[in-house]
Amino acid sequence: MTLDVGTPMVTVFSSYDDRARPKGSRDPLGAEATWSYLGRRIVGNLTTVTANLDNFIVALLCCQFANQNQSEQELIQERYLRAEQVAAYLKLAAGAREPGFLGITRASKNFERDRIVLGTAAEAQLLASQAGYGLWGLYSSALEGAGLISGANRRLTKAGEVLVQEIVAEFELPNWNKFCNIASAVNLDKDATKNLASVFISVIGSSSLRQTVVEALIATQRDCELQSELFRLATSYLKKKSDWTISDFCNWILSHSEVTSELKTTMLRISSIDPLLNLADAVMSWLLGKNGEQMDAVAQTLKSHVQELQFGDDWQKELELPHRTFLKAFQAAASVGDATAMIRLLMVQNKTLMNARGGAAWIDWDGKNLAVRVKNDKPQDISKLSAQTSNWRYTYFIRAFLDIAQQGMA
Repeated sequence: MTLDVGTPMVTVFSSYDDRARPKGSRDPLGAEATWSYLGRRIVGNLTTVTANLDNFIVALLCCQFANQNQSEQELIQERYLRAEQVAAYLKLAAGAREPGFLGITRASKNFERDRIVLGTAAEAQLLASQAGYGLWGLYSSALEGAGLISGANRRLTKAGEVLVQEIVAEFELPNWNKFCNIASAVNLDKDATKNLASVFISVIGSSSLRQTVVEALIATQRDCELQSELFRLATSYLKKKSDWTISDFCNWILSHSEVTSELKTTMLRISSIDPLLNLADAVMSWLLGKNGEQMDAVAQTLKSHVQELQFGDDWQKELELPHRTFLKAFQAAASVGDATAMIRLLMVQNKTLMNARGGAAWIDWDGKNLAVRVKNDKPQDISKLSAQTSNWRYTYFIRAFLDIAQQGMA
């Protein structure tokens, strides 16, 4: 299962992608740190963007191809990207268009051409930065967290090698060698790709293999003691639920008789903090559409929509929760309908965070009118704030966890 890659060239290895946030830098109140703090109690390795099992299987094959019989001078990352590109074209040749197919737009356009380049050249890459936004960047941290790969070169660990051996065995060695031949060429062999496509799709779609990969990926987690319990419960829950939501899953766990006190406590705190985070986000979004308006008038409008709001207090037992002081004060103000205090707390929190990031506050007040620097192009509707607080905006990595668990079930 070894092949040469060709002439080495200088490359730069991207760092592991640590994306744990829903909106990147567009996080004006620091909600990311708050929900991630609690979410990591139950899901230790997945992120909000690692919810596709096919991508994990392909990523493992990419790690194998990239590192097999390679010296330090050879191009690990280039070989990885080549394998990812070939996997994309194999999917296209088989007619696969599943959700989560990274780089499908460019891959589809490329596949219509007579000559398709493989490698790190701009015309070969499936994304603007395939290393950063493809499998190398997005899926590696989760695989490392599961103990399946290690290091900047994405080398398979012993556990990873065992898992990949199962994948290659399902693929069968002659077909794996064909894959390696295609990925090692300068240009894609379209005929060979089309001939191998159905076998490749059959492998990554194998029910038994998918179950094996899921268990290796999320059934246990060295640095997250509750994840094994969560996996057991998620498997039981998904057998009964074809359609699910995060809130329903959390409520199901809270009502389950065989849940440890540690997991139940974490779920209670997640369930109690989420409505508050949602409210803060909704009001902040609404304020970003109020540039030039008088503070008193804005506060009066908000006040009519924040009467009789109720929140749980379980989250307040988290003494080290990020932004706890702000959240506690904001909840106190919201609970009594003090709209002016809510607005001022949001502005102070945003200004503090932006100063720490080396930027300017998104919204300010000149003593009378609001001055919005980062305007909201889609004004937030606050007419039903009490209903909005019940809609889960933040995932706590639970959505990715349930997605992956469900994809591994026969």
